[in-house]
Amino acid sequence: MKSISPELLSEALRRGEKKRFYYITGGDEYLIERCVRDISRASEGDERLRFDALNLDSERFEEAVVSFPFLAGRTVIIENFKTRSLSAETAALFEELLRDIPDYLTVIMTSYSDGRVSVSKQAQKLAALSGSSEIVIAAAPDVSRAGKIVAGMAKDEGAGITPRAARLLLSLVGNDLQTAKMEIKKLAALARYTTIEEQHVQRLTAKSTESSVIDMLRALERSNVTAALLVLREMLGDRTDPLAITATLNTAYINLYRAKLAAAKGVGINGLFALFDYIKDDRKVSIAVNRQRGYTFERLEAVLELLYQLDLDLKSSPVDRALLMEQAVVELSAR
Repeated sequence: MKSISPELLSEALRRGEKKRFYYITGGDEYLIERCVRDISRASEGDERLRFDALNLDSERFEEAVVSFPFLAGRTVIIENFKTRSLSAETAALFEELLRDIPDYLTVIMTSYSDGRVSVSKQAQKLAALSGSSEIVIAAAPDVSRAGKIVAGMAKDEGAGITPRAARLLLSLVGNDLQTAKMEIKKLAALARYTTIEEQHVQRLTAKSTESSVIDMLRALERSNVTAALLVLREMLGDRTDPLAITATLNTAYINLYRAKLAAAKGVGINGLFALFDYIKDDRKVSIAVNRQRGYTFERLEAVLELLYQLDLDLKSSPVDRALLMEQAVVELSAR
C-alpha cells in the first residue's frame, strides 16, 4: 500500500479528508505523536483512549470500543504495534475490530522504529480490512544535518552551541527548525552571546513552563477557565510534557500552601525562605506570599489531592494525556 508523510496527512485533514483507520510508523516519536494529535483533533468528539498493544487487556479494550456515549465520537489509539510481539488473541481482536469499524470510532495504531522503517504485512492487512485507511511514515530527521543548521543559527546570532545542547534543543522542539530558530535567539541572549550549553536550554525550558503556569493560575483565580485552557493548549502545542506541567502546578500550589501556613503562624517572607530552604530571591515564593490570601487551606488541600490523582492518571490511564490535562484545569477552576 502507498504511504504518505505527516505533512500530506495534515493537508488531507485540513481538507476534511478523514479515514477510519490510520497506521503511523517511523523513527521520530514527536512526529508520530503530532500525527496522532492532528487526527484526534479532526475526529468528531473529544474522547481519546490509549492502549498498549504489547500489554493489552482484551476485556477492557472491548468494553472501551463497544460502550460509548450516545452520538459521541471516540478515538482509540493503540501504541507499540509490533507484529512479532503480538499474541494471536490480540491480533485476532484487532482484525475483528477493523473488519467493521463502528461509525463513532477512529482507530490509530502507532509503531516506533529506531532502525529501518517498514510496514509489516500484518499492518498492511489491517489497513486493507478497514476499507478506509491511511499509512503514515514519520521518518526520523537527519540529526547530524539538523545539528549543523542549528549551529549556523547560533553563529548568526553571535554565539556558539555545543552538540549536546543542539541535540537537546532539537528534541524539545520536535526537530522543528523554525521553532529552533526562535529559541536560539533567546538562548544566545541567555548565554550572553558566548557558547550555548545544555544547562542554558534546560533553564529556558523550565522558565517558560513556570511563566505559563503562573499565567494559568491567574486565569483560574479569576474563574476564567477559557483563558486557563488556552494557556494549557499553548504549552501542549509547544510540546511541554504534561507531567512537567503537572509537577510545576503542584509546586506552585505547595508554595501557596506554605505561604498560607507561614502567614497563619505570623512568619514573614524571610522566615519562609529559611524555613523551607528556598533559594534566595526566588520569585515563585514572593508570588505565593502575595496571592495566598485568596485561598483557604481546604481549597489548597483539595487542589493538591486533585493534582496527585492527575499525576497517577497521566502515568497509568489509557485516556489521552491532553484530555486528562484539560479535564483537570476545568476541575481546578471549580475549586
